Amino acid sequence: MFRFRRSSIVSAFGVLAVALVASAGTLSVPGEPPVTFLATGPLGFKIPGKIPGLKAADDGTNLKLTLPLTRVDTGLGLRDTHCKNELFVVDKEEKDPERKKKFGQYPNRTATLTVAKSALQFPEAGKTVNGKVTGQLLMREETKPVTITYTATRDGAGYKVDGSFVVDVEKWGMTAPEKFGVKVQKDVTVKASFKIEEK
Repeated sequence: MFRFRRSSIVSAFGVLAVALVASAGTLSVPGEPPVTFLATGPLGFKIPGKIPGLKAADDGTNLKLTLPLTRVDTGLGLRDTHCKNELFVVDKEEKDPERKKKFGQYPNRTATLTVAKSALQFPEAGKTVNGKVTGQLLMREETKPVTITYTATRDGAGYKVDGSFVVDVEKWGMTAPEKFGVKVQKDVTVKASFKIEEK
């Protein structure tokens, strides 16, 4: 079984949704939509997954999307456990004391994506915009830039947003897993689709 050390991107991740549209009002995300991720390898090998619980905070200058890294669903229970542990959450099934000590170095069990509202496009009623924006992804106690591609459509008093970005997990000190000579690529794609409300 792969020890899935790359999913921490999600954090998501999905964090990507931050590539929303900028507006003069206060932005919020209703509910707690999931963020999805996809790790790939040779010969069409794929590991899809999702992490629920995306939340947004608008401080007037920046939009921050935060994803808890405590719940991961890849479709396989053991892989979910490995994945959560690599996301710095010591699962009750983890027995290795060295790994527990390692995870203790990262008290922040979330991934946060921050984007300046002034960098986001704001579509008019009935319009759709496509854009790219640079966000700052905080994960594993390190902040690094990511490029977010997004589509935003004005929908009543809010927006429908689809966004994605790619995370190079090695930049956050993680190693792509390898099993029987098959190694997952270090770049993991993160995606999210949700509604943004404006007040």
